[in-house]
Amino acid sequence: MKIQNTKGFTLIELLVVIAIIGILASMLLPTLAKAKKKSSRLKCSSNMGGMGKAWTGVATDNEDNYPWTMTTEDANFYWDFNNKEIGATRPVYTHQGANSMFYGALYTAPGFREDIAAAQISSPADPKTTRGSQTDEKQGKLSTSKGNIGSTRMRSGYYSVSRQAASYGFHMGGDAAKSSILMVTKNVMADGLALFKGKQGVGHFNSPAYTGRMAAYAEYVPGGKWLDPARSGRTVRGSDIPLNTFVGADTANQYANAKHEYSYRMRSLTDGQYGLVLSGLNADQGQVVMSDGNVKQASSADLQATLKEHDEATGGNIFGVNQHITVPTY
Repeated sequence: MKIQNTKGFTLIELLVVIAIIGILASMLLPTLAKAKKKSSRLKCSSNMGGMGKAWTGVATDNEDNYPWTMTTEDANFYWDFNNKEIGATRPVYTHQGANSMFYGALYTAPGFREDIAAAQISSPADPKTTRGSQTDEKQGKLSTSKGNIGSTRMRSGYYSVSRQAASYGFHMGGDAAKSSILMVTKNVMADGLALFKGKQGVGHFNSPAYTGRMAAYAEYVPGGKWLDPARSGRTVRGSDIPLNTFVGADTANQYANAKHEYSYRMRSLTDGQYGLVLSGLNADQGQVVMSDGNVKQASSADLQATLKEHDEATGGNIFGVNQHITVPTY
């Protein structure tokens, strides 16, 4: 009678197998994590590229103007499409009400929102905005190509996108008639405009609707930050992160005072409500959309060079220099 050997793994053999699996996992997991981040960044670029094309459509329909470069009369006519869609009994979307300069309103801009999907306002690299974006998609009062947008009712009666739902900012120097920056990811370390309240000539913002007395108030751009190329590499009080650089998930490990300006205060980079960081991007990683629709996966050095080119560009619809952005962090 043949006796079958039923001997299994010895304890040592089992431990060796487990050790080998552990070594393989430790080798593969960082690679998989990097691949996931790379994929998220590509999707983020795709989101921004789609929004860049949507703004091109707006400019084409409005004599090469975005809302912030329109005259007050033209912009009020433009924004009235939103007033009609929400059934407003009085104009609540208006140019002089800063709708043309506020990220929350600009996401709902007529002609722009119809050419994007609501989910595009949240970057795959910024998961903390996913919930807010989904709420906006379900409860928003204005339509997009897929889903709704604008669920936050503002004091003046219009509906906007909240900072908890969006990952991208708009450059108020974006000009369809010249090479210029149109959009950026929100993870830009820059001067907070609130610190320059009442200081005439500071901030370099030019708009047909905001001259004279209003020009003395740099901070009226809601969520405003100042991207002056002359300040690249400097720091603000309370932080040692160079200005005009991209911050990321690993920034706090690189700087002793990793904070940014919120109004007149310093806030953590990763604060859930006011934070700059997109967790899927590391320091020195961001995205920039140009007025011609070109999307750049940019480093901080790329951003600083692009800011300089933006500043030196001539012609266009905006008179003078414009260095302001409106971003969903402030």
